Amino acid sequence: MKKTTFILFLVLLYDYGFPQEQKGEMLGLHPFFKIKCGISSIDIKDSTFYFLSENLASVYLVNAKNTLKEPVRKAFPGMEMDKDDLEGLCISGDFVFYTNEKSKGENKKRNVNWIHCYNLKKGEPEDVRVKGVHFPKNDCDNNRGLEGIEINEGKRLMYVLLEKDTNEKHKNEYARIYVFNYIRNGNSTTLKLKSDLHNGGVVKIGPMRKFRYSDLVLHDNQLFLLRSSYELKQYFIDRINLNYSNGIPEKISYSYDEIMFKSLKDEIKIAEKEDYSSNIEGITYFNGDFYIVSDNEFGPRQDGKTLLLKISAD
Repeated sequence: MKKTTFILFLVLLYDYGFPQEQKGEMLGLHPFFKIKCGISSIDIKDSTFYFLSENLASVYLVNAKNTLKEPVRKAFPGMEMDKDDLEGLCISGDFVFYTNEKSKGENKKRNVNWIHCYNLKKGEPEDVRVKGVHFPKNDCDNNRGLEGIEINEGKRLMYVLLEKDTNEKHKNEYARIYVFNYIRNGNSTTLKLKSDLHNGGVVKIGPMRKFRYSDLVLHDNQLFLLRSSYELKQYFIDRINLNYSNGIPEKISYSYDEIMFKSLKDEIKIAEKEDYSSNIEGITYFNGDFYIVSDNEFGPRQDGKTLLLKISAD
């Protein structure tokens, strides 16, 4: 066989015979999501995606089998447009939990991080009590807000992601994951920080430098976190292993270099060329795949379309 023929054979074999790295799939959405709707988180229940809008103070239900269908809007009592800053979202049975970075505190002032609950079956909000920790007041300039929330039903735990928590003494920014016991009490939920464990109920990640975390999801006894940097144009899914016996992260602190699982750089680059917003904000898992959404209200492409990216969890 001539050398040139052999080289051509190898090229064709690579293109058609060797398994190729699976890239993400951009799922089409209804034209509504071309406007500045600011989707900040995502979860799924009964083949329906729940998109949380941080600035429209609503949840949008999207048919997971036909994402092009018009979404159904739900505004839970207590959500206030142009006042709230809604971020993390997770669903457990009939309960929707979400975080608000501008909740009203006891003094009725805004910028208080808090967790809220809505009972889908009863159609009403329920109280959430937090014990063992005081969430930091959200400084909008430093992004000290609660970005992600997830429930581990088997271990009765809730994981809450704090985007950054600046330590003024050291001038370094770290993300934090709070680990709570998740307790249902009649018509309310109590979250008790697991301070009795080796990590004191708080896991630190960083220093973050130019990166930020925007959401997390539980899958296969692991936490997967969404990390990005506008400035560096880098986008990742990170992974933290949990202890099988108690559901707690195995270490008390991590650098993001040691937990990097999958780069999304190529997928986001393609998405930007097709006029999608690259400000990735939410992640969920369903049936072997991750689903990632972007926020087209803030970030480098404020005129971009909302991205719904499907990518293999393998």
